[in-house]
Amino acid sequence: MRIVNVLVACTTVNKQIKMPLQNGATDERAKLFSLNISIISAKLHGISGLFSKPPDVYVELIVDSVTSRKTAIRKKTNAPHWDEQIQFVLNTQIQVHESSILEFRLFGKSKLFEDSLIGQKILKMSHAIKKESDNGKFDNTKMTLQLSSPKDTARVGELKILLSGTVIRPKKKSVGEYI
Repeated sequence: MRIVNVLVACTTVNKQIKMPLQNGATDERAKLFSLNISIISAKLHGISGLFSKPPDVYVELIVDSVTSRKTAIRKKTNAPHWDEQIQFVLNTQIQVHESSILEFRLFGKSKLFEDSLIGQKILKMSHAIKKESDNGKFDNTKMTLQLSSPKDTARVGELKILLSGTVIRPKKKSVGEYI
């Protein structure tokens, strides 16, 4: 199983969790919270590669249009499974929070040409938190994401993921500051 470990930075002040201020100010007693994203498997519908063989596929995960990690390539399959781990060690500039957007992109690997985007799904963390978590805490939460074609939004398959860990949900204290 491929696990993506995303670290979320926040600070503790007067026994309250405090997210960094918009001006970048932080407290020296910073704590890290993590969210593990396991990319489990995919099922593709009627997708074939060169000469009608199933494609070699991999998944790319993009966090807030910045961070990109890829799974291993699974050869000639319409039902790939990923069983290895990737650890994301992120600096404080890249955080997963309630307003983060995760983009899952499934590619067909090509030896001769540019890899082709087969399907994609954008997951808003705010939606996942509301529908799938206990106030930002994910406890081995399984999700099935419907993959859409980048050309015409037709459904091309599904991607199964598992979320574990915590996403901090800041409460606004005043403009530009969180508690």
